[in-house]
This record gives sequence, C-alpha cells and structure tokens, in this order.
Amino acid sequence: MPKFTEPKLLSQLELNESDDSKQTRDFYDSWAETYEQDVVGKLHFSSPHKLVDYLAENFDGSREKAAVLDVACGTGLVAKLMVDLGFKNFVGVDSSGGMLKQAAQTGLYQALHQNLLGTEALSAEPDTYDIVALAGALDVGFVPISVVRELCSAAKSGGYICISRGHHKGEQHVRFKQELEAELKSMEQEGLWSHMGTKHNPHYMEKKKVDSDEKEFIDGVVYLYRKN
Repeated sequence: MPKFTEPKLLSQLELNESDDSKQTRDFYDSWAETYEQDVVGKLHFSSPHKLVDYLAENFDGSREKAAVLDVACGTGLVAKLMVDLGFKNFVGVDSSGGMLKQAAQTGLYQALHQNLLGTEALSAEPDTYDIVALAGALDVGFVPISVVRELCSAAKSGGYICISRGHHKGEQHVRFKQELEAELKSMEQEGLWSHMGTKHNPHYMEKKKVDSDEKEFIDGVVYLYRKN
C-alpha cells in the first residue's frame, strides 16, 4: 500500500467498511508492511495498549504459563505489549497472510493461523486458552459479532476474554454497538461467561477534523469477561 497521510488513511479505512471478508483480507495484505507505523504513528491507535493494560490489571493467573489466543493479531502489537509484562505463550489468528508474515517475524508466536474471521471457523481448540484477546477489529466491515461466541468457546473455564474496540460515528456503527452489547449480555444471561468489567477509553484513535488542522479523538471501550 502507498504511504498515506492521516486523512487519506482514515478515508481508506472508511472505504473498506465492506461485508466482503476477502476484500478486507486483501486490504490488510497490501497494508501489512507499513501498518504499525501508520496506525500507531499517524492515528495514535491505542486499542492494543488499552486491552493489555486492563487485562493485566485483572488477570490473576501465572503470566508465564498462560496460553494466549490473539485473534485478529495483525502484526503482533498485542503480543509485543504482553511479553513485556511477563506473558510468553501466544497463538495468533488473522485473516491476512501479509499481517501474519509480519507477526511471524516477531518470533513471539508458537503458532499462527490464517482464517477469514466470521466466514471460516476460528482455528482454535475449544476450552484451551487462559486468555483470548481481540483488539480493535470487531466492527463494521471487519470482524462480525458472530465471532464473539467463538472467542468464548476457545477459552477454558475460568479463562479471560478481553475485547477492545472504538465507537466510530455513523448509523451503522451505532447499530453494530447496540447489537454487540445485546449479544454480550445474552451470553451472560445464558451462563456462558461473567462480566468482569468495562473500561471507557476516551482516546481510542486520533482523527483529524475535516478542513481543519485540529485533532479530535474517537472514544472506545474495553470489555472483560471470564468464562464460567
């Protein structure tokens, strides 16, 4: 992907809000080599950091022994942050082969799997992981709400499921949030998991205002559940 200025990068992300999972995969394949410098350096994307911070505040098991499933792992941002906090065992899943190639170069993952998330079944044995993490990808045109039940299935009893995402503007994003939170609540009522907490993130991602040099932030949230 060519180098983007911040406004062009945001426009490209908005254009990619498609239900075509293969189109999304191809978009990220083309972006993989400059992804980290773009989302962290230009957009100040905080989703992986906020997820890892909140998870670390609440996780009460052995970090060294914990098995972590990093879903929509991208280039490995979550694993890079978690390894600094003492976590060592990572399996990554992503739709993009280009992103997985970058993740492999970190040397942090014991295994990496390519899945079209929401189209193909998640490559994860059920009842296996101490932690299942999904940072940033659960949104319109990216990872669908249906994947949430697969996250829960992959966790072992007592395991943690941590999801971070942004509250983007627009009717479809508002509807997605409402439907997602209804599903999270439904799974709690079904006894699949228990809600451990929700943390608001006022600085999820930076966004430049149209026709202005002034910056504004998209806010976001981190959800934390524990499998029953």
